Amino acid sequence: MSTLTLNPNLSLPIFHDIPTSSNTSKKESLLRRIKGSRIFIPDLYQVLPGWKHDMNEGYPSMRDEIDNWLLSWVRDETERRRIIRADFASLAACLYPKAQPEEYRAMALYHGWIFIWDDVIDDGTLDDPKLAQYHRETCDTISWCMGPKPFVGPCPPTNGIMSSFIEIAKTIVPNCSQYARERIHNELQAYINTATWLQSKRQGEILSMKEHIEQRNQSSGIFPSIALLEYIHGLDLPPSVINHEAMQVIINKTCLIIHLLNDIVSFPKELADNQVDNLIPLLVHHENLSTQEAILRACELVRQAHLAFVDAERRLPVNGNIRTFVQGCKDLATGAVHWSYLSARYYGKNPIREGYKTFMQL
Repeated sequence: MSTLTLNPNLSLPIFHDIPTSSNTSKKESLLRRIKGSRIFIPDLYQVLPGWKHDMNEGYPSMRDEIDNWLLSWVRDETERRRIIRADFASLAACLYPKAQPEEYRAMALYHGWIFIWDDVIDDGTLDDPKLAQYHRETCDTISWCMGPKPFVGPCPPTNGIMSSFIEIAKTIVPNCSQYARERIHNELQAYINTATWLQSKRQGEILSMKEHIEQRNQSSGIFPSIALLEYIHGLDLPPSVINHEAMQVIINKTCLIIHLLNDIVSFPKELADNQVDNLIPLLVHHENLSTQEAILRACELVRQAHLAFVDAERRLPVNGNIRTFVQGCKDLATGAVHWSYLSARYYGKNPIREGYKTFMQL
């Protein structure tokens, strides 16, 4: 098997490989321990006190247009059904409630694009040479669109997925400052590198808690969404603001909050696919908790991250653009919660609920 080569200029997390045979028995034991449990997921709106959720008013009128654009370059029928079920217009409406119509549309298309791009990685059908080629074509296209001289020179060879990214980028790039474009470019390249690298390394290993958090930070795709807030809200924040100690806390805690919440809502679905690369099973395994205790512990980790965010916000300079950016970070977090309740992706169409508390048997 060939070695997968990635961009040497971007650093990647180091996760220790675990022998497959040993880890398989641990994984099977962990699955047996969790499956069959009766659990509830608490009201997740309550883990982010003081933060309000909303919905972009453009959603009803733009949903069909957004779905039709995504479906126009996807031929696989299974993938087309998944796109319709996912409803990226709804996702973007939750994440970016204050975006203007053009920015809202661009973000819905972007989230649909990254979902489809990631599916190609996740389905496991690419061997190492094809995975390396997919990675290279993606990075070349992103750099051509968002590098130092956007859209200058010959367009790199593209397939349907990358051609669609070019169309999205042609909406975003002209409306970004140089610094914002650089941040979006760098965060996207880092995400693409890490997601590709992780696919080449996956053996079903049970990661440590620290490794899992580091992996999620790198591979969740949240940092690019945070960088895109400057485009969405027409901001031009200099590096001195982005690199401010309190702003870095806010950015990192936003990422942590969202991927912790995603682990909480997605673990029943992942468990059904015998996946344990999720915070809840790892808490059960490493901290010897029941499944319900692990869920409540994960919610407490979200609350702690929320408190750190709020504390950092107090240390920021008072500035209208900074406030807009920080509110955008809050919207990403509350939007992720709101979408989890609106979408059938995690719990199906008729979940058993008492208010916003969700009950299920695993």
